[in-house]
Amino acid sequence: MHKLLEFEAFENFMNHCFFQSLQMESKTLYNPKQSSKNLFIASHKTCFIDSFFDQAFQNKQAKLRPVKISAMDAGWIFKSKEGMDFLKSLASSDRMELFLVPAIKHLIIFQWTQIYPIIRNRLFIPFLLIFLSIHFYFIYGYESQVYVRKSNAHEQEPIEEIQEGFHQFMIWYKSFQGVLILWQIYIQIMQVWIHSFKGFLRNFWNLFDLFSVIFLILIIVADFYEFDPLWVRPFIAITFLLFYFRLFYYLRIFD
Repeated sequence: MHKLLEFEAFENFMNHCFFQSLQMESKTLYNPKQSSKNLFIASHKTCFIDSFFDQAFQNKQAKLRPVKISAMDAGWIFKSKEGMDFLKSLASSDRMELFLVPAIKHLIIFQWTQIYPIIRNRLFIPFLLIFLSIHFYFIYGYESQVYVRKSNAHEQEPIEEIQEGFHQFMIWYKSFQGVLILWQIYIQIMQVWIHSFKGFLRNFWNLFDLFSVIFLILIIVADFYEFDPLWVRPFIAITFLLFYFRLFYYLRIFD
């Protein structure tokens, strides 16, 4: 079915895919929960108005009012290979008018209710942790290590607050940071596995994510081998910039 996206008549085809079950069609009065939107779109397992439907949408204290309750059979799109091919083709399509088709809008919003928690928990929160950790590492950890090395090179005693327990703390901290970096690498590998290597390279943001992780690893290696800070700090600035761009990109999920 994903090949239908290439035809101009596909928009009209999708406009006729919306339907109501007999039970929903006969439901003309309902006491829905208050919402700022006139159209209620949410995940529901069946096209029947059952007890679970009432828990999600009904407010028994509200007054009955005229409603139109509709449903769309979209199970095949989420559970079959053809459906996944359709969604991938839709995501890469340049025909913006397709996204104005009510049926497609409902599909996207339905899917978003399922995908949003996954993106938030598996992508955004780990990214936020590594984003905060590199701030601590670049601003405090790395510069403190540089100071300690210079002090040792000149046979001077570093400040006690920096020297006392500093090395042990950095070992624990770098272990934690290493776990976060391994998770970022795992995410990149999974994207290559899902989209293929060529498909991965065609996406600008995939390359952006990849280079930010590579730069971070290079800085950690340079720190381990005690490279000259004058060479390392420009890479730190570039890595900061890349991670801030990634943060702005992730913030779109809260729009």
